Amino acid sequence: MPTWMVVAATFIAVFVIAAVLGRNAARRARQQWNEQYRVVLQEVQQKRHEIENALQRLQDETSFQYLRQLHWESHNLAQAVHTAFEHARDSHNSVQTAYRRSAATRERVRKERNAADSHAERQQLNVELRQFVDFTRGLGGDREWLRNQRDALLQEVRNLNARTRSLKLAIRDNCGKGGQVWYERLEARTADRRQLPPG
Repeated sequence: MPTWMVVAATFIAVFVIAAVLGRNAARRARQQWNEQYRVVLQEVQQKRHEIENALQRLQDETSFQYLRQLHWESHNLAQAVHTAFEHARDSHNSVQTAYRRSAATRERVRKERNAADSHAERQQLNVELRQFVDFTRGLGGDREWLRNQRDALLQEVRNLNARTRSLKLAIRDNCGKGGQVWYERLEARTADRRQLPPG
């Protein structure tokens, strides 16, 4: 299974585990996500480094076949990281929605508590209110953490795409007629894909 799929599955599992098993399990799941997130970032950085090295030694001994393979790998990795970004964005949006709902419920419980007639009812509503306050705080931390993960993944995709584009142009400009033909075919395939309806 590709690393990005493992990362995406782990990422989604963090929140399922948090809901089912509580904060300790969520903390362990978050640690697992962080480890896999670190692996994905290392893969991206390694691929960017390979591209930079290939571009620097392009005119020396780098083969046209190697450069095409590197471009293909980089393109696929960028797609995988973009998918992980989409999962992070969707998870962030879900946590954001849960945060808003929790905050609204917290305010409703606060108003009910203030309007309660009996001491026992106020005490019960105080317990509920503390639970919502704690839950909302936890969601706020998760929301911030997810936002940071999402933004970092987006930046990595942008950086990798920029280096991949530089590699594509270098192949076109430095690999003779074969590089030019390869580039034209790649651009034609890309244009064809853009004309297809989504789905």
